[in-house]
Amino acid sequence: MKNKNQIQLVPSPLRSFIGDDKFTLDEQILMNGMQMAIWDFWMTSSITFYCENPSYFENVINAAYKGGHVPMKVLKDGERWMLEVGPKFYHGLSDMQELPSRDQNLILGTNYPLVLEFIEACCEEDVEYTNDSMARIKKALHDESLKENDVAKALEQTFERLSIGEEAKPFKYEEAFGDGFWQDAEDSRRHSQLFRKLKEYLGEDFKTKVDETLLVLISFVLLYSTDTVKLSHPERASKVQDKYAKMLYRYFKTRDSRSAASKFGRIMTVCGICQELVELKKRHQTIHTAC
Repeated sequence: MKNKNQIQLVPSPLRSFIGDDKFTLDEQILMNGMQMAIWDFWMTSSITFYCENPSYFENVINAAYKGGHVPMKVLKDGERWMLEVGPKFYHGLSDMQELPSRDQNLILGTNYPLVLEFIEACCEEDVEYTNDSMARIKKALHDESLKENDVAKALEQTFERLSIGEEAKPFKYEEAFGDGFWQDAEDSRRHSQLFRKLKEYLGEDFKTKVDETLLVLISFVLLYSTDTVKLSHPERASKVQDKYAKMLYRYFKTRDSRSAASKFGRIMTVCGICQELVELKKRHQTIHTAC
């Protein structure tokens, strides 16, 4: 039976690469289904959060369409919310259920923040992805399940008021991590350096448009990394990571066999960069709290 709250979204289509060194039909179905599930989860979760925090919604939509800095409190509230809600999606996946409960919690607590850093870098300055996200939010606010929700109606009016005749502006590094964010100049310099290095490592694949297939595959490679956390059964997490790493390499090969090895090699170093970005944010939060 169809869930009334479910928002029907179409993911970016995968090419029909079936055969040696290419996606199997089952893998194509898995990737398409995963993209739809992720969008559905985040849209449903986002609308719930926006209804509970309408001022947050107004700040985000205003920044997206009018530009300018998002207040620091809004940025921090949003990041805290994503860190809290995101693991709930991954916790319910069959791959995660292959791990003992303790290892699941360690993986999600340690590696999910790495995934967020990666996604943040992918989506920076991506106009098409930003406008697609705004269109999905607008569609979600029209969902039948929210028909009698007065707060959702108010959010819809806010969206219409702020977005008239405008194109959404994508997230820019300077707006999120500019003046006033960092307490330590060296941390600021290092974070900017690492963020740009991460963008460089992601290369052409994310330069002009987010490839949702790569986004999903790399996210899972990061999530199931055993380099960052001590697990009771690391071999189980490694097995899952290996599955997605192989799919990632084959996906690179289907797009350009000549550059597949170098691209794959760069991506496999991304985990360390994301880990240092997370540590810098944690350090900043500790300093900020102490000040």
